[in-house]
Amino acid sequence: RSLFRFLTNNDLIEAKDKWLIEALSELFDKNLSNSLDYFDSLHIEKEKKKQKEEDAYIYAKRLQTILDLQEKLIFKIRDGKLYLANRAFLEAIGAVEKEDFEKGNSNVWEIVKRVNRFTSLFESKNYDQWIKNMLSKYEGSCEAVIFDRRVNRTILTQMKIKPLPNEESLEYVVTFDDITERKKEIHSLTQMALTDTLTGAPNRRMFE
Repeated sequence: RSLFRFLTNNDLIEAKDKWLIEALSELFDKNLSNSLDYFDSLHIEKEKKKQKEEDAYIYAKRLQTILDLQEKLIFKIRDGKLYLANRAFLEAIGAVEKEDFEKGNSNVWEIVKRVNRFTSLFESKNYDQWIKNMLSKYEGSCEAVIFDRRVNRTILTQMKIKPLPNEESLEYVVTFDDITERKKEIHSLTQMALTDTLTGAPNRRMFE
């Protein structure tokens, strides 16, 4: 409005146009408050969004720290892609970051060499149906063989798949627990129980 008054007082606007300037000035004054309120609301929304993003970042960092403390291999799948992984998993597959794995693998299930349930579905790479069958019949649990680069050999693991509720995408958390030594111990104890300790020949228990 000060600008309009300056233009009028210095005869920079023709007399016949002064009414228009007055009308515009009045209109501007009336809408100034609404305009300021509108921009204030935009600023507030922006600050809220920024705070939410900061909170989400902090939460993600805390979650990653907790996951990295676990000895089990843990990762999260979203729509067939690796979405999140703990340090043990990345080290086992020979990756520094999640992006390193994505460059050389089209599907996260390629790290699994062999499973003991619904094998034909898995080997044919029908992973979605395999997961559905696993969840419906075995609650997502089976034995799986993977190559662990930390020890440079294959290991036997107990794998568990847990679905996460999400209406927009298919998400699962998958864990691998190394049971290689446990299986060896069980096999050794079984052999001791069923064979003669001196000769190694089958004993009576094997035939009962």
